[in-house]
Amino acid sequence: MPVSITAAEIVDALRRLGLRDGDIVLVHSSLSSMGWVEGGADAVIDALLEAVGPSGTVVVPTITANPKHGPENPPVFDVRSTPCWTGRIPETFRKRPEAVRSLHPTHSVAAIGPTAEWLAAGHERSETPCGPNTPYGRLVQLRGKVLLIGVDHNRSTLFHHIEEEAKVPYHMQSQPVVANVVDRNGCEFETPPIYLHSWETPRDFNRVEPALISGGAEQVGMVGRAPTRVVDAQLMVQIVLAELARDPNALLPVSHCAAGIGAGGGRVVVPIVRLKEGDGLPLPAYATPGSAGLDLRAAVDGPVTIPPGGFATIPTGFCIAIPPGFEGQVRPRSGLAAKYGITALNSPGTIDSDYRGPVNVILVNHGSEPFTVNRGDRIAQLVISPFARVEWKETDALDDTERGQGGFGHTGL
Repeated sequence: MPVSITAAEIVDALRRLGLRDGDIVLVHSSLSSMGWVEGGADAVIDALLEAVGPSGTVVVPTITANPKHGPENPPVFDVRSTPCWTGRIPETFRKRPEAVRSLHPTHSVAAIGPTAEWLAAGHERSETPCGPNTPYGRLVQLRGKVLLIGVDHNRSTLFHHIEEEAKVPYHMQSQPVVANVVDRNGCEFETPPIYLHSWETPRDFNRVEPALISGGAEQVGMVGRAPTRVVDAQLMVQIVLAELARDPNALLPVSHCAAGIGAGGGRVVVPIVRLKEGDGLPLPAYATPGSAGLDLRAAVDGPVTIPPGGFATIPTGFCIAIPPGFEGQVRPRSGLAAKYGITALNSPGTIDSDYRGPVNVILVNHGSEPFTVNRGDRIAQLVISPFARVEWKETDALDDTERGQGGFGHTGL
C-alpha cells in the first residue's frame, strides 16, 4: 500500500523540521516522493502556506531556462503562460491568483506572502539570473530558508546564487542577451542586456552537504516518505563560499575534476590573476584540441639573451591557484629543444596547489649559439595533472618480483 499523507500531516512534519510563522522559504519539491498526498499539489501548497503563517512567504522556482538559450537564440517569456519545468507543485503554485511571478526570462520564481512583490521586483533587470538583486539574493538578505522535499541539493537554485557571488568561471555565458518578456498586463518589452547560465559544466552540489550539516545550516527529516532538508540560506551561503575559497572546484563532480582532462573530457577550473607584466599577452592556451599542455609566453619587457651554457628566469605574467589534488607541471617545448637546445632547467618544474606566487620558467641554453627570448614568445608548456598523496606503510620486507633488485641497465642496451 502506498503511503498516504494529508495537508495537516505535512504541516506537522514541516513544523518538526523547524519551519515557523513568518519564515520566508524557497521550496524545491517532488510531489510523488511524499507518497499519496490527499488533495495533490494544492494540498502541499496549502500546507506550506499554513506552516509559515500569514506573515510568512513561500517561494517556488518557476524556471524556464533551456540549454539552447543564448545570444543566437534569446529566450521569450510570457509571465502569464510560459510553463515551468520544476515540477507539479511549482506549476500549480504559479497559477494561483495570489501568486506573484517574477519576470526573469529563464530563472523566474513565484511567491505568495507579504514579501512576494518585493522579492520578485526587477528580477528581469538583474544582470545575472541569481545575483544579489534577485529573489535568490533577497532570500539570503532576509535570512530565509531553503526547503528540499524529496529532492537533493542538485535541485537547489540557491547554489547558482553562490556561484555568482563567488564568480566561478564556468557558470555564466560569455556574451549577454536581450530577451523578450510579456508582463502580467500583456505588455511586451525587451530586457536590458543580461547574462544567462552556461549549461556546459556539470555540477554536484551534494558534495558540500556534509559541510552544511556539520556547520549547523541543515536539518534533515521526513515529510511522508520523502527525505526532506531545511537549510538556513544565509549560513549556507557563508559555508559554501568558504568551501569554494578552499577548493574552487568544490561544486563540480569529482570525476569531472580528476578524469578525462583534455579534448572531449572534463575540465579543471583554475583561477588565474594577470600580473602587470602580463598585460596584453594571451593567457596560457592549448595550441590544438588534443594538446595536453598550455603554452606559456614570455612576459619580458625587452629581449633577453641567454648565452651558451647560461640560463635565465623568464616571467610569464600571471599567478594561479591550482585546486587541491592537482599540480602544475612546467615542461620544455620540443621545438625549442630540437632547434636551439633550449629547455627548462628544472624539468618538469612543479607548481603546488598552495603556491600563489608568480609563475616563472627557468630556461637553459644547451646550444652552441646565444638564444634571444622576446616578449610574447612561447617558451614552455604547462600541464595540469592530478596526483595521489602517499601514506607510508613501514614493513620488514617487500613482496618478491621477477625483476627484484635489478637496477640501472639491468636489462642491457
